[in-house]
Amino acid sequence: MKKKRMKKAPIISSVASVAIAAIAIGGYFVYDKFFKTEQTTTNKNISLNKEGFNITHWNILNYGGKNSNKGSLKVTGITEILANLDSSIIGLTEINHGAGDKVANIVERLNKLQSKHNYASIIQNENDAVNPDFENSREQIAVLYDQNVFKPINFNGLTQNQMSFKQPIKFVGADKNTTYTRFPMINYFENKVNGAKVATIFAHFDSPDSNSKNGESDVKLPDNYQGVNISKSGQGSQEVSEAFGLAQVFEFVKKYVDPETTIIFGGDTNIKPNNNAIFQHFEDINKYQTYYNSVDLEIYETSLGSSSSNPYANPYDKFLFIEGKKLDVIDANENPSQQYKELFKYDIVNMFNKYSEKYDRLKYRQLFKKENSTASDSDFNIVRKISDHAPITMTVVYKK
Repeated sequence: MKKKRMKKAPIISSVASVAIAAIAIGGYFVYDKFFKTEQTTTNKNISLNKEGFNITHWNILNYGGKNSNKGSLKVTGITEILANLDSSIIGLTEINHGAGDKVANIVERLNKLQSKHNYASIIQNENDAVNPDFENSREQIAVLYDQNVFKPINFNGLTQNQMSFKQPIKFVGADKNTTYTRFPMINYFENKVNGAKVATIFAHFDSPDSNSKNGESDVKLPDNYQGVNISKSGQGSQEVSEAFGLAQVFEFVKKYVDPETTIIFGGDTNIKPNNNAIFQHFEDINKYQTYYNSVDLEIYETSLGSSSSNPYANPYDKFLFIEGKKLDVIDANENPSQQYKELFKYDIVNMFNKYSEKYDRLKYRQLFKKENSTASDSDFNIVRKISDHAPITMTVVYKK
């Protein structure tokens, strides 16, 4: 069902409107029914059991080097944080090309840390993760899924359950086509609880601004494109083209899945706040739905800033979706509670203070010093070694 939105603000972000609780009766109902009795502290394993599931996306920053071995600070941090998010599908981006096998370190420890989920992983094929036009941007994507809740299924007419989107998309700012710098990974699942089909799209868009080392030309963005005002501040044509191209990716997925499939995109878009109207534009023309739509962007800033005094910088990480017949994606308009806002962005910068009972600061300091003997073991420096993004999570409920 298409969700009803509040009146849109002049500056719009990429995912549905965070309305105040007094005018969001439907949102309060969802919170009261599905969260209130189970959540006694912020982000305490928000679980819906048979009522639904959580889905997470996380850019895990150059995963795959020697800092990604078993027992490392990075693997320890990633797995302990993911264990507290209680998700049944997890998309991990920015995995070093050729290091997909090291995702096993995450899966193994994550399964030891908790007993509710039985995770397995699907790694993007190495050949599918190489774009010859952007040789310096090769990365892989991994999807973790709970085998108790989901099973991978083949796309319609194909004998595979993963694809990478390599098709051309329109280049914004010049009369030509381009492709995604890093090809998005698409997977297809069936839910074991109610039989719902779910297709996931996980992606890491081109880096902000133009990068001549990656073969990008410095093409001037237009002031207006497809009716959307474009801000040029720190923004390049390639990542803007990839944002506009998402509508095409959704249409591509539709060709290979059942009509009642729920399609969910999660990714690091690198789209600046002033250009989040791109995503809202496609919701307005019914290409997909957004998760929040608000001028209060600080709540959704997920990329880490330069220091503890500037902990978060941009709301790059997004969820977009098309809702299927059997699932209700709970957006920020349906559940405007503070708890749900804090589920969307797990505040890793303040993890040792907000969630002190979950994370042993001394243990993390020792791990940090083992790998970085001369650097300051401040909380912020420790977190930056785990990732330079906070994970984002949302809830999907089974329709009755």
